Amino acid sequence: MAMIKVVRSGIFLLGAMASLVLSNGALAQARRLNLVCSAQIEWCELIQSEYQKASGLKLTMIHRSSIDALAMLLSERNNP
Repeated sequence: MAMIKVVRSGIFLLGAMASLVLSNGALAQARRLNLVCSAQIEWCELIQSEYQKASGLKLTMIHRSSIDALAMLLSERNNP
């Protein structure tokens, strides 16, 4: 039961982030979202699957260690 709450919380958080990202017209037309995930791969895949079902958006998951994910985000911060 606790895992379901965590998954629902994660999906809500992703939904909030996606709504902010998709407020840009070009991204809204693409209907695709990139997700950088540093949690266990099983959790990342579960979030990817459930979010795609709930939102209808195509989610591309990139699995990285925390430090690699941070480095990637920092290097791309001026080119979203």
